[in-house]
Amino acid sequence: MADDEKIPTSRVARTTRMGRLAAGQAVRQFGTRAANIARSEEKGQAALDRRQVQTAEQIVAVLGTMKGAAMKLGQVMSFLDVGLVPEEFREEFQNKLAALRDAAPKVSFQQMKKVIEDEYEEPLDEVFETFDPVPIAAASIGQVYKARMPDGRDVAVKVQYPGVASAVRADMQNLGMILRLMKRIAPGLDPQALGDEIRARIDEELDYELQAANQRTLARIFRGHPFIVVPDVVTRLSHERVVVSEYVSGRGFEEIKQLPQEERDRIGEMIFRFYFGCMYRHHQFSGDPHPGNSLLLDDGRMAFLDFGLFKRIPASAPRGAPRS
Repeated sequence: MADDEKIPTSRVARTTRMGRLAAGQAVRQFGTRAANIARSEEKGQAALDRRQVQTAEQIVAVLGTMKGAAMKLGQVMSFLDVGLVPEEFREEFQNKLAALRDAAPKVSFQQMKKVIEDEYEEPLDEVFETFDPVPIAAASIGQVYKARMPDGRDVAVKVQYPGVASAVRADMQNLGMILRLMKRIAPGLDPQALGDEIRARIDEELDYELQAANQRTLARIFRGHPFIVVPDVVTRLSHERVVVSEYVSGRGFEEIKQLPQEERDRIGEMIFRFYFGCMYRHHQFSGDPHPGNSLLLDDGRMAFLDFGLFKRIPASAPRGAPRS
């Protein structure tokens, strides 16, 4: 793996990236505010708005290179309006964030292949009939490949990045710094509450066997559902750093956005019913509903993917269960 492709795993290395960003951002904001003394109120506000957009973009750029929990925060920012940028810049900013949400990271196939073969303790071609080395999707801590089983079934193989577990643990130590930086431009965030919940869930996301169990639960719940699909898991091939499931293909978020309003409304209702139905009716909270985790299938149903950030809710907690 080239030096620029390595995932920084030490706390020092990852703190350094965030520290440089925080220091630079503070200096630039100070410079902008100082210059505003000589500007009109309107021009001064416009300058601060531009600086806020630049700061938000820099945060996303750093989070995108860090992977792990840091990239997860970047993904969340890619579809939630948490006040990171002024309203007039929001659409432009969301378009730029789409690249972070969808882009496959630069980790060589040879590195990923080694992870798979270490998990299975046998060569890749002994496990799968065919295996496409080009990833079809990227997650915050792994990427996904398409393969074919000896029985002819097509499957999606999600593989954890080498070294990402150490990187995530370093992120957890630095999480306070990351969240404080975000709060500077999104004062409505509660860093303490957000940090506590991320720490509670992130270790679970590193265990793909647990993720496979979560997916099996939802696949069973929604089997035969008229408009919701959760791909079945291949249990015997799902290990701590590899999870294998039924392959599904469909249109992603960017294509869905181009559909007529009536169809987008229908899709929005399906997504709402899945996530809120899971929580209120089935007491299973899928905590990673970003657009990269759902696909519109050719038959009009929605497929839902990635159940690493997941929480089972006490039956007594929710109220007012919506119908799904």
